[in-house]
Amino acid sequence: MKISKSSSIYTILKQWLFYICYFIFSITLAFKVIINLTPFYKLLMNIYNIPSLVSMNAQNIYSDFTELMKYLRSYKLLDFPLKYFKYSPEGKFHFEEVRILFLKMDILFWISLIVIIIFIYFYRKNIKDLFSRYTKFLITLLILCGFIALPIIINFSWSFEKFHKIFFNNNDWLFDPVTDPIINALPEEVFSSYLIAIVAIFFMLLLIPQLIKHFSSKNKRLS
Repeated sequence: MKISKSSSIYTILKQWLFYICYFIFSITLAFKVIINLTPFYKLLMNIYNIPSLVSMNAQNIYSDFTELMKYLRSYKLLDFPLKYFKYSPEGKFHFEEVRILFLKMDILFWISLIVIIIFIYFYRKNIKDLFSRYTKFLITLLILCGFIALPIIINFSWSFEKFHKIFFNNNDWLFDPVTDPIINALPEEVFSSYLIAIVAIFFMLLLIPQLIKHFSSKNKRLS
């Protein structure tokens, strides 16, 4: 009886480890998709009429944004790419810190992906067992996400400020539009739109194991 109980706990721990890794994979993949989808910014640029905010033509804004995203995604430290926007040493340093944050997210993505592949390999003959408790995990996660989302929905500016204070140990993220006019091309609405897009992709990815579980159970009943 003790062996059976111990085995059951071990199985649950393995399942939840997989679910947590899948959670990390989902959120980092959603992030990677959006930061690589630079045309999304072009869409936002038109929606929020960014050129009128910075008094610069759309082509130059988009060119600098595209090069900046390449810089932030690069494993190799590139020359700072802004050509049309002037910038301060503090502004440049902040983007260097953002780049490091991007790289850490990328490392988490690859680690979680490797762990997921290992789990799927060992459970390949009975994949349904791996997802047997996923519904409980998903409900728990949705409740937690709801609590996290509440202050963001109520006051995005406050949440945005708290995010920067948690992840950056300085005030270099507080751009002065005079010395770092690129901040005018990145108004709060742009960041909130990116967040919404990331969250949408994230939740779609979270539903995949639930769909696998549902259809594998359905196929088993039919057979």
